[in-house]
Amino acid sequence: MLQFRASEKKDINDAKCEIDCWIFPPDNPNGTTLRLAFYRFLVQGFRRCQGLRGFRDMRLDRAKVSLGYFNGVPSWTIKGVNQQDPMLEGWMRYLQLETGAFYWMKDEDPNTVVWETGQSWSAPPPPDPPVEMVVVPDEELEDLYGL
Repeated sequence: MLQFRASEKKDINDAKCEIDCWIFPPDNPNGTTLRLAFYRFLVQGFRRCQGLRGFRDMRLDRAKVSLGYFNGVPSWTIKGVNQQDPMLEGWMRYLQLETGAFYWMKDEDPNTVVWETGQSWSAPPPPDPPVEMVVVPDEELEDLYGL
C-alpha cells in the first residue's frame, strides 16, 4: 500500500514526492493484520479529507494555521518558522460530533472558537411525522415455520 506525502495535489506527479510504503507479508503471525492495515489506511483517507476541507487563512493568535494535504495534521507558522505541536499557547483542537467539523478553542472559552473545517456529515432529520411503533402480542403472530 502506498501513501503519497504530497503537500498539494500537483506534488503527487513529482518524481521526488516522498511516499510511505506499507508492506504486509502473507506470513505475518505477530505483525499487523490486514484488517488493521485497511483501518489505518481508511483513517489516513479521512485525515486527507480534513486537509482538503480545511479553511485557508486560519489564524490562532498570531500563528497562521495550515493542514497537511496528505494527512490533515495541523501545523502553524510563527515568525516564518513552520512547526507542529499539540498545544499552541493554550489552544486545543476539538471535533464537533454532530457534524464532523473540527475547531479550535483557547483555554476552554467558547467565545474563542475558530473553525478549522466545515461539516463532514450531518445527523439525519427526525421522521415527519414520528414513526409510531406497534407491538404485536406473540399469540397474534403467524407461525411461518410450523414450530
